[in-house]
Amino acid sequence: MTPKEELIRAREIIAENGAVATGAYYNRSNGCACMAGAVILAKGYEPNMGEGAYFGDEANQMVLSMEDPAIVALASVIDSDLEYGPYGIFHFNDGNHRNIDAILAKFDEAIASLGA
Repeated sequence: MTPKEELIRAREIIAENGAVATGAYYNRSNGCACMAGAVILAKGYEPNMGEGAYFGDEANQMVLSMEDPAIVALASVIDSDLEYGPYGIFHFNDGNHRNIDAILAKFDEAIASLGA
């Protein structure tokens, strides 16, 4: 998948299942994911075992390295100068996890930033 397709899929995951606070997290019982967790799922990573699960080191490093185009696009629409890197995604998510419209709007901005 392209980075744009990954963001579209991540947006769908949150739109269908809801959002949860906490960086790089997935709730297996109801399908909710945080913003970074939804991108990780869209990329095909599997969460660790357990009802509420974090992802493994490889997936977490992918987010934290800020080298992935989908993560950079999402971080850029939250924090335009990338001062906070991926932590901008975590802070925005944690402050807005009950406001699905705000989260989906950021995905829409990131998707649009990647062009046609």
